[in-house]
Amino acid sequence: GITTAEMMDSVDGNARVEVTEGAIQGVNLRRLIRQAQALLERKPLPTGSEPNETRFEDLKATVHARDGRLTSDNLVMRTSLMEIRGAGWVELKSGQMEYRLNATVAESLTAGAGEGLERLSGKSIPILLHGTLDNTKVKVDLEDLLKDSLQKKLKKKLGNLLGGGESQSEGGNSEEKMRQGFGNLLNKLF
Repeated sequence: GITTAEMMDSVDGNARVEVTEGAIQGVNLRRLIRQAQALLERKPLPTGSEPNETRFEDLKATVHARDGRLTSDNLVMRTSLMEIRGAGWVELKSGQMEYRLNATVAESLTAGAGEGLERLSGKSIPILLHGTLDNTKVKVDLEDLLKDSLQKKLKKKLGNLLGGGESQSEGGNSEEKMRQGFGNLLNKLF
């Protein structure tokens, strides 16, 4: 007969997953994001007694299976405070997995309702899942988060320096204003 390992290696096909009102056990994404925020702000890590789970209102994904490897590039999970999108893969035989999520915190959070996430309102937080199905490591990608934050600050500073710091609503494309400002700066230098 066929072994379990041979079955796992031969899984092929496609599936559409839709779940309404559920929870992912073993990880609390809100707590994880609050802890990463505290690290970035050099504040004490928040404590809490909430369950180690992420409750969601709905979860949808299309899963493609080929030779025992499951892939998905369109996971969408909505919670009361954020929308999480992701892509990744799982090897059925070894249990190895890697997934990258981007959690966007709702823009309409009011003080207290966001459970400490209000300052991240509207921002996207990169989250990495890797390891095995039995021992999955979940962490906020602080490097990517810092890089994105620094790029935005640098762009704003350069825009102000080059005369393009106004918003688009104040007359024109800010990228075009930065080019003009850079041209003016070069003309002053030469």
